[in-house]
Amino acid sequence: MSKKNAEIAMRDEELDKIKACIHCGICLSACPTYLTTGNEGNSPRGRLYLIKDLIQGEVPELDIAGQEYLDNCLSCMACETVCPSGVEYIQLLDYARHEKQESSYSKGFWGLVRKFSFAFLLDQRYLLNLGRIGLKVLNIFYKLFPFLPKLSKMQPSREISYTKLEVNKLYPSAGTILDVAGENAGIGVCEQSRTVLFNLGCVMDTLYNSVHHDTIKVLNAAGYHVYVPASGCCGALASHSGEFEIGEKQTEKFIQAQCDALNKLYETEQALGDFSNPIVFNSAGCGAHVKDKVYLESLVLKDIAELIDPDNWLAPISLEDFKAKLISPVKGIDENAEIEDGKQSLKAVYHPACHLYHAQGLTTQYQNLLALIPNLELIPFLEAEVCCGSAGFYNLIKPQLAEPIGERKAANIKKAGVDLVITANPGCMSQIEAHLGGGYRVVHPMSLLAQCFSEKSNI
Repeated sequence: MSKKNAEIAMRDEELDKIKACIHCGICLSACPTYLTTGNEGNSPRGRLYLIKDLIQGEVPELDIAGQEYLDNCLSCMACETVCPSGVEYIQLLDYARHEKQESSYSKGFWGLVRKFSFAFLLDQRYLLNLGRIGLKVLNIFYKLFPFLPKLSKMQPSREISYTKLEVNKLYPSAGTILDVAGENAGIGVCEQSRTVLFNLGCVMDTLYNSVHHDTIKVLNAAGYHVYVPASGCCGALASHSGEFEIGEKQTEKFIQAQCDALNKLYETEQALGDFSNPIVFNSAGCGAHVKDKVYLESLVLKDIAELIDPDNWLAPISLEDFKAKLISPVKGIDENAEIEDGKQSLKAVYHPACHLYHAQGLTTQYQNLLALIPNLELIPFLEAEVCCGSAGFYNLIKPQLAEPIGERKAANIKKAGVDLVITANPGCMSQIEAHLGGGYRVVHPMSLLAQCFSEKSNI
């Protein structure tokens, strides 16, 4: 097939996808940019009209307003979840953005800065560590001179703690005997099925390092041995921001690191199909991206909530034994509050990250886990499934829309009358923290569960 015929075939295929839209408008109430602006051009339905004109060639390229409408989309996938016709909106959007018309954010000087940041900063741990130190210095500076404007609303004002986790290291579950012959040997055959791979990633380890420690603690409590391979960024942030070539290279490198780690654990070069050890994620964006991009069906990819979901328990120990370990009540933002009858009633809201709820379809797993915490009550709140405005780096490159979206989310949380917010993605955590302000605590579900265990961590 000639190149021209191939382009025509691709165009016809994309047009067929657009025809699935029946223009019912159900997507409008799920779209954060439409809810914020009330502008049809900032809705999935409005963008489909623009994409159709672009694909059909009725316009050679979009004007500034049309380009802005496409760029404004957060790719949260909420419209796909509610669409009764199954329109493949995200595929159409990506086609229009990057096949027919390059995003303005990939051009010029700032485009080069973006490419450099994605290609080198996120994949180099020492640069991320320098960035974290820089943030701590800035926070000290702002404490001394509080009247100075901050560089960004998203700049974390809290203290960023960091306790290094060693890579290429096994963190075994307590109470088990490992058959290890020498420090470089693999684990015993009887323990192989109990070992999971857990990656540090980039943003979570930089801003919320304690969540990683808590995640390993929870996995250990569930009977899993945790192996931390030396791997970099999974490519999610670059791909989500339109730098697909950079993202693909990072994803390939990430997957190779998983394969190398599995071979190291087993001390063999056996076929990948023989491995059944899950690769575990505690960041919604990373898990969704890798699950979508990985071409090796033999690799088992799981969000941690899938491994220890009470409704589909997969852990080595029994669910009852796991529940028996959850004996310490968690505390709210007021850690000095009195606890009656061994419990301090704690009310919280759970914000389902888009890349969990819409991309991975994990709609109840974290709620099931949180229900195991004896003194925690989850309160429903308005527009819980609507995006918070984080969306990778969206809140940095599109602050004029991300801020009102974040403020809308914060206002809905405040109406619920709680001081604790639970969510399982670092981007959501930082976005919600920034817009809630003081007096609220935003935590990862693993951090709450880890508080409930009386036994000490192996870390």
